[in-house]
Amino acid sequence: MRQKLRMEKHDLREVSPLNRSHYPERLASSSQSEDTASSPKNKKLRKTVTLLQDLVEDILERLPAKSLVRFKSVARSWNALFKTNSFIRRHSQRQNGSDERLMIVHADPYVTPTHVVTLLSFSHRTLLHLPESQHSFLPYVDHYFVYFYHCNGVICFSINSKITLWNPATREVKAVPAREARVRPAIPKRDVVLPHPILRLMTNRGFGADRNTFDDFKVVQFNVTFHSDNNNDAQPLALVEVYSTRTDSWTVLCDVSANDLTNKLAPFSYNDFVFHDGTYGNGVYHWLSFDCTYILCFEFGSDRFRILDTPTALPSSTIFEAGDSIGFAVQHSVCENEEEEQFEIGFDIWFLAQDSSWTKIYKYNIGPLYYSFPRIYAVRKDGAEFLAGYRFKELVSYNSNGEPLLQFQYLIDMHKYAESIAPLSI
Repeated sequence: MRQKLRMEKHDLREVSPLNRSHYPERLASSSQSEDTASSPKNKKLRKTVTLLQDLVEDILERLPAKSLVRFKSVARSWNALFKTNSFIRRHSQRQNGSDERLMIVHADPYVTPTHVVTLLSFSHRTLLHLPESQHSFLPYVDHYFVYFYHCNGVICFSINSKITLWNPATREVKAVPAREARVRPAIPKRDVVLPHPILRLMTNRGFGADRNTFDDFKVVQFNVTFHSDNNNDAQPLALVEVYSTRTDSWTVLCDVSANDLTNKLAPFSYNDFVFHDGTYGNGVYHWLSFDCTYILCFEFGSDRFRILDTPTALPSSTIFEAGDSIGFAVQHSVCENEEEEQFEIGFDIWFLAQDSSWTKIYKYNIGPLYYSFPRIYAVRKDGAEFLAGYRFKELVSYNSNGEPLLQFQYLIDMHKYAESIAPLSI
């Protein structure tokens, strides 16, 4: 019995990451020829090796991403393992657990023209500033034409037509192949002459992946064209394109019409295709309509659009990431001081359930503010803290009583962040 225990300890020592030179040979021993493995002794040994492989994977899942990046060179089998969707998903679940983390991209244009990337932990009340060397490739911008997106540990940011993917945990950066916004001519109604048609183009983008998918990220882009300045003499046409990291190419979805992108039938107006900033949640990207009456949803698993009604239609509403789903914030003025131009603002917070129903969960008041209409960016799961602010102004963290806790200057964008080793190139 003691001899058997000594043999098992020796086996464990051989597959330890600290003893790298033995591990590839150990894996090779599990693929012996059938005639050699037919004996009872070798069958028992092969089962032991299988169990040890499970144990090694369990250990690797507990290591931080920066360690796994180094361990890719230990063996080809490890490198292949770290690219499998199942391992990446288990590793991400272990690393993030119940911790709620946010990535805040902000700056102070009066001090230095560079971005500051900060990770805020809701659960542990800690701040981590990423070294500038890890995000030096981010071009500094101080205008509204930069957008950040997040899904499963990968950040997507776009400046005009340039789209770049970034995994902060692995420091991998990938430029998405250029795809200029293409147009399709709108078809005028019969008996209507348009001597000088004016082309109007709306472009909207989203980023994400199917639920629990870490090996195929997609960028969806849809363009809507008009050939009339008042939009009453032409039928708008939509062109939807989807980029996939798995194929590293764009695909045109040919079966999408203008009706699929709105909650109404023709005739359409220009504002029917204007959407507020969107957000990702549970395998779906969401855009809030201009009039806040519905949410346009794109499902990354099926590459299909659908319409979701909002819980209420008020023009000062916004949507945001909330756990694995989305939240809906309705803003209303509680009190105004016209002499000092101060406002006290109230928020009603709704969460979207799995059955697409809405439930009102929290209610907050903040103020006095010197200008109104801040946007809700995040709410902690237990409701004890939330973040509200303005793009290119300040972002403030409040407790449930509306008392400020933290403040970030000159907000560029903010998203939920969950670390993963998801690859950008397969």
